[in-house]
Amino acid sequence: MNYITINNYSRNGKIGISRNAIATIAQKAVEAFQGVSISKSKTLFSVDRGVKVSFTKEGKAVVKIDIDVAIDAPVQTLCTEIQKEVAQAISLSCDTVPYDVQVKVAKIL
Repeated sequence: MNYITINNYSRNGKIGISRNAIATIAQKAVEAFQGVSISKSKTLFSVDRGVKVSFTKEGKAVVKIDIDVAIDAPVQTLCTEIQKEVAQAISLSCDTVPYDVQVKVAKIL
């Protein structure tokens, strides 16, 4: 499944949001933080953007974000703030899509 159905209050059809759109929302939210960047894959012909979105059978979006942080950054606080910011961005954009945001530090710069 490449998209998830969201609430459509007009009842004129179905509205969905794709996993790429959710990944872009998460990526833009992370880019707002200083000293943090989305981890890029170094493999040849890779299209990995450091943000992966998958959908569960129950219709929940699971957002996994790999980040690179500066050596002097407070990692635990920063990861929590990133989770909150991404969750807020998804809530504002997608209304009622249930989601789970997971942040992993891939590299310390």
